[in-house]
Parts: sequence; C-alpha cells; structure tokens
Amino acid sequence: MEKISTAVVGVGGMGGAHCATVAKLDNVEFVAVCDAVPETAERVGKQYSCKWYTDYEKMFSQERLQAVLIATPHPVHRPVCVAAAEAGVHVFTEKPMASTVSDADEMIRVCRKRGVKLGVMYQMRTDPALKKMHELIASGAVGEILRTGMMAAGFRTQAYYNSGSWRGTWKGEGGGVLANQAPHAIDMYQWLGGMPKCIIGLTSTFLHRIQVEDVASAIFEYPNGGHGYFHVSTTEAPGTTRFEVSGDKAKLIYDGALHFYALATPIREFINTSTEGWGAPKSEEKPVQLTPAESGHAAVIKDFFSAIEQDREPMVPGEEGRNSVEIFNAVVLSSYRRKPVELPVDRREYDALLEELCRKYA
Repeated sequence: MEKISTAVVGVGGMGGAHCATVAKLDNVEFVAVCDAVPETAERVGKQYSCKWYTDYEKMFSQERLQAVLIATPHPVHRPVCVAAAEAGVHVFTEKPMASTVSDADEMIRVCRKRGVKLGVMYQMRTDPALKKMHELIASGAVGEILRTGMMAAGFRTQAYYNSGSWRGTWKGEGGGVLANQAPHAIDMYQWLGGMPKCIIGLTSTFLHRIQVEDVASAIFEYPNGGHGYFHVSTTEAPGTTRFEVSGDKAKLIYDGALHFYALATPIREFINTSTEGWGAPKSEEKPVQLTPAESGHAAVIKDFFSAIEQDREPMVPGEEGRNSVEIFNAVVLSSYRRKPVELPVDRREYDALLEELCRKYA
C-alpha cells in the first residue's frame, strides 16, 4: 500500500511529540516539517531526515503532500488549515481547532468543499472508562439525561505563562483556560451530555498576571429542560477532574474511575407513581467492564491516517471539534456581556468582542 506523504506544522511544542508518532507509522511517509522559528524547523527537520520550512504556503506548493498535522498556536490553525485544504491536503489539527467558532466554520467549509478530511485531536475520547461512559449513555442505559456536571480544575504557574509571549494573551491564544487547558474536558463534557441550547458564563483573571481568564464557570440549559454546570481553572492544586451524568434510569460518575448507579425505578415514573412523601428510587452500583485499547495522542493520529485510507470520517471530525469552541466562545461572550447566550453563538458578536479585547491589550 502506498504511504501517506505527511508534514507537521508547528514543531516547537506538542508538534514535536506528533513528529515522533508520525515517524513510527508504517503507512506514513514523513516528508517535511514547518515552524515559524528557523532554528526549530531546521533542528527537527534534521532530526527526522526530512525537509524543513518556515513558510507553510511554500511547503504546500513545493511538496506533494497528502496530509498535514497542525500544532501551531490556536489562532494560526485556520490559515494553515485553509491553505492545506486548498492544496488538496487532508488536515489534522491540535485542540482547540480554532480560537473562534467563525474560524472553525471556515475550516470545515473549505475542507468539505475541497473534499479533504478534517480531524481534531481530542484524545480523551480514547480513554477506556470515558468510552464506556459514552457507550452506556448512547445505549440508553442511563435514560434521558436530566443533569450534567464537570470539573476540570488544574494548576499553572506564572512562569508557565511567561514562557511564551503568546501565552495568556487574547491575540496569541484567543482565550485562557477555556481555550488552552480545558478544551479536552469541554469536548468530553459535550460528547457525553450533548450540546446545550443556552449558556450563562462567568470568567475571571483571578490569580495570574495575564490578559485572559484563569477561572471559568458556566450553567447550561439543555433542549429538554435539563441543567448542567462546569468549572475549569488553572488555579487549584491538587487538580480535580470529574464528570457526572444523571439520567432517568441511572447515574454515571467519572472521578478517575467509572461508577455506574442503576435505579430500580426510573425517576420520572417514581415521581408520578410513588405514594411515599420522602421516598426515592433505590439505586445499586453495578460493575462496569472496560475494554483495554490503545489510547492517547498516538491512537487518534493513527485513526486519522486510517480514515484517509478507508475514506471515512476521522474519530473527531471538524463538526464535532467545533462544539467545544462553540461552548467556550459562548461562556466568554456571556461573561463579558453579562447575559445568557443562545446557541449557536452569534459569530459576528463574538468576533467583535475578541477584536475589542485584542485592541484593549495591544
């Protein structure tokens, strides 16, 4: 089988790790790397015995590429993706796929128009416990979702934000914890609980000397009337990661391990039929059998190349990758405008807000 000629754009950080993965794949020919920093591009190019560039448009014009992995700062994802798609190159991008949902729209539109794949790096979807959680929800074992909850509280030092001029800035990142540290958790949250119809958000720059938020919270209203809430931060130690999905038939909790609490009687039925004033449905924790499988970044990258070979959608196509961007844009817009935000987000209104924030700190 012919190997898939591939390049990586943005190799100074996470892209360097992606290079190591790509170089090991039997069905991939590692052709080139590109980075805005010449020394980085040259070093990594020599490390993997491939060509190196500082101009991605030049690379797309000179190399006969079939796929590209993008690991640049978030605001650069869109222009690289569009240039690749126009050159007929399949695109795999790091999270978040864009800083604004309007950019994500454009990436999807161009890739669909040109008939190339667009995949997004959300490797938490490969975690066996979280995959099982999703399977249980999709199978109907949990029933109608009545409430969701998520906490992804982590920690970053001021030195972390000082390590790059783009970090912690509206122009360089397009957001803070919502745009950089929390997208994986936000993706899992909507993958498990679905997309809300309305969001009320609150953000703050609490403990760090940065332009963007280091703490964010939100309340969701779902189409069926159910509620959800989440909290993310870079201000807590030890960190906490927790997902909850409470359904009509069962409750799922992930706190590093998966817990499945089955109800003897569905909640809606018990509410309407029980004669007990203080009663509640009986619950029992059921054992959950997990299926071991390869997980992490490598698993998602391998799936992307398999999707090209099999002419199918990648594990996380652009339309799904856009959901987390839609959510974090809504939270920021709600916080700054002090109002509930209906989904889909008003693209023009959010772009105007981001432009306003970039000007403020210019």
